[in-house]
Amino acid sequence: MQQQLAIACLLCILIHLAILRVEYRSAVQPVLANLRRPTQFVGLDRVNRTFPPPDDVIVNFPFVVGLVDEMRPSEIVSNLPLAPNVHNHPGDREARKIQVTKSVSTIVQFRVLDWGMESCELTLCLPHNETQRIVHGMPKDASSQSAQRRLTDTRLRIFRLIPGAGSSDSVIDTPKLSYDALNFRREVVGSVGLDEIKWSFRFPCDMDSLHTFALVAGGDSVDVQWWQNQQILEPAVFILQHKTQ
Repeated sequence: MQQQLAIACLLCILIHLAILRVEYRSAVQPVLANLRRPTQFVGLDRVNRTFPPPDDVIVNFPFVVGLVDEMRPSEIVSNLPLAPNVHNHPGDREARKIQVTKSVSTIVQFRVLDWGMESCELTLCLPHNETQRIVHGMPKDASSQSAQRRLTDTRLRIFRLIPGAGSSDSVIDTPKLSYDALNFRREVVGSVGLDEIKWSFRFPCDMDSLHTFALVAGGDSVDVQWWQNQQILEPAVFILQHKTQ
């Protein structure tokens, strides 16, 4: 009798283990890049502060920079880091190309940093002139790697990319990024003339939220490009986060 009970218990355990294994394999694993980071600021909202708050500012560079080509909508456009060149420049692993032409657009994505810095200002600083060279760690020699701007009567258009129906904010996977893969609704937030130097757009932003924008040509003769890393403020596209608490 005891042997039969022992066998029955063992069978029950094996059945439960089999069920758990099936459930574990069928469980959907979360995408780690999309998980909300735990707050490091628990209780700061209850601290008495001066009002209005001082205008402290954080410079927030895009952590995703990708290129898409409307003329080749299914093709993935490579945007590799700045490599060493023939002039013995060591390269820059953080640098990515910002490029806007008739068919090529640049996609940038930001993640909002820090609690209480939730007034954001998207800022675009264009190259000063057509022959301006990139400095501060960028090559100064090769014209193909210089910041370029052709002064025409056209403009750059800036779009906020909002997730489409049935989608949610998620980190863009640049190795899979193409024009066809952009499941976003476009909302115009502004435009800037190529003879202008600086443009900005202010908007509210929650801590740790994602914000995606596209730099698109406003005309066929637009041709703007530069290399950008996590330090250069001009030419560059970045977000200024202003203090709200």
